[in-house]
Amino acid sequence: MPGWGKLPDGWEWNAVVGVGVDSQDRIFAYNRSDHPMIVLDQDGNMLRSWGEDVFGTAHHLFIGPDDSIYTTDVGDHTVRKWTGDGELLLTLGTPNEPAQEFSGEPFNRPTDVALGHDGSIYVRDGYGNARVHHFTPNGTHINSWGEPGSGPGQFRIPHSVCVDAAGLVYVADMENSRIQVFLPDGQYVRE
Repeated sequence: MPGWGKLPDGWEWNAVVGVGVDSQDRIFAYNRSDHPMIVLDQDGNMLRSWGEDVFGTAHHLFIGPDDSIYTTDVGDHTVRKWTGDGELLLTLGTPNEPAQEFSGEPFNRPTDVALGHDGSIYVRDGYGNARVHHFTPNGTHINSWGEPGSGPGQFRIPHSVCVDAAGLVYVADMENSRIQVFLPDGQYVRE
């Protein structure tokens, strides 16, 4: 709808890379402007913004069942958990200290995040790695899987991740033009 998403004068929408809606019907637009998280109501009125001077390059967001906001940042190699008001709750990875490219260690340009039914965190480490990293809800590393290639359990720019009602983990393997399916522990199921 033209005119929806009103911003203050001088602000702009710049590469909105993730949109989510919380249980209060607040709309979170994660973008690459000077105001990386813009929060709006259903009518497109801006409620607030947050994250200024925090993010390197916004990439994706996920809203958990408790309304926590999870963000991936391909610029500073982190995944963060926030309250809807922008209070930082958890950081996975060390800002601006990427793992060696294709080392399999978290993180080198992570692309996406999703939650398992138990609250565990699945991170797609896609541009500079070919892995899925699995963490407990409090951020303790459980395991990782994947490597560069085109065989089962291998990836070429794994880009997105989601978990279905049965707990299966779906990974969009972008350059291999497929979706691979795994058990929560990383065991390959099918593509």
